[in-house]
Amino acid sequence: MTLENLTEACSHSLPIRIGVVFATFPAKDTAPYKYFVLLLNQLQKSCEYELFDVDETDEFVKLLENPASVDGEILVVNAEEARSSLSDFGARIRAQIQSDIVFHDLAVEEPDQIIVVSGVTLSDYHYLIRRASTTMLALGQWDSFMAPPSLAEFLQLLLLRAPYSALEGYVWNSIHMGNRACIFDFTENLDNTRYMALAGVGVCANCDAALVLDGFPNAPAEIRRIAAREWRGDRSTAGTPANIMARLGYDLFLTKGFQPSFPERLRETFSSDGLKELIKFLYAVLLAWLIYANHWR
Repeated sequence: MTLENLTEACSHSLPIRIGVVFATFPAKDTAPYKYFVLLLNQLQKSCEYELFDVDETDEFVKLLENPASVDGEILVVNAEEARSSLSDFGARIRAQIQSDIVFHDLAVEEPDQIIVVSGVTLSDYHYLIRRASTTMLALGQWDSFMAPPSLAEFLQLLLLRAPYSALEGYVWNSIHMGNRACIFDFTENLDNTRYMALAGVGVCANCDAALVLDGFPNAPAEIRRIAAREWRGDRSTAGTPANIMARLGYDLFLTKGFQPSFPERLRETFSSDGLKELIKFLYAVLLAWLIYANHWR
C-alpha cells in the first residue's frame, strides 16, 4: 500500500458507519443477533452499526440460497461467483437506502460500509470476503463444538473487526500470522478464529499501535473491553445483556449453534428463575394441603 493510500485511509470521519444486513441466515429468529449487534453502539463509539432489511428476491440472495453439493455432503456457494457479485449487491443495498431516504424525506445519512451476515459455506471455505466497502461473513462452517464462545459473541467481534480492515490502512497491513487471540489474527478457519472471542485479549500490541495510526485512539481500549465480556452480566439479573438475550430465546451460556436446540431449551428452562419460582409455589401449595389435611383428621 502506498503512502497516498494510507493517508486517504486515515482521513475518515468518526464514527465509521456500518450498515448490517442478514441474508440466508439459518436462525429462524434473528432478533437476538440484531440486539447483540446494536449493543456495539453502546459498548464503543469508534464505529456505528445500523440494521437494514434485505430484498429477499435479490439475485445475490438467490445465489446464497442455492448452494451446490460437494461429494454429496457439504452444501457450498461458489466462492468466485459470490466475490464477483458482492460489490454490485452492496451497490443495490445503498441505492435502496438512498431511495428510502428520499421517499420518507429523511436526513441524508448513509453507511460508509456494508456487512452482509450469512450462514452459507463458500466453496473455498473462507469465512470473510470483501469487495470495496462491502464485506460478507460466511458462517456456515460454525459448529456447536466451537462453543464457547456463543455464535452471537463470535459474530459481534467479527463485526467489530471488519470495518477497520476494510479501510486498508495501517491495521490492514498489520494483520498477522499466529493466533494471539487478537481480532486481527489471520486464521484460515472458524475453529481457530473463535479463540479471539474466547480468550478475551481483544487486540495485540502491534494492532493497538496500527489502530492509533489509523486515527482510532480509543478503539484498542474499546475492543479489549468488548472482548473481555464482563459487561454481559448474568441471565438472572434483569436488564443485563445476558438476561435480555435469554428472554429473546438465546442463552449466551447454553446456546451453541445458530439457535437453541431442544435439549438446550430444556436445560435453560430447568435452570431459570421462573422454574424455581414455580417449584416454590408448588411446595407452598403442598405444604398448605398437608397442614389442612392434618387439621381435619
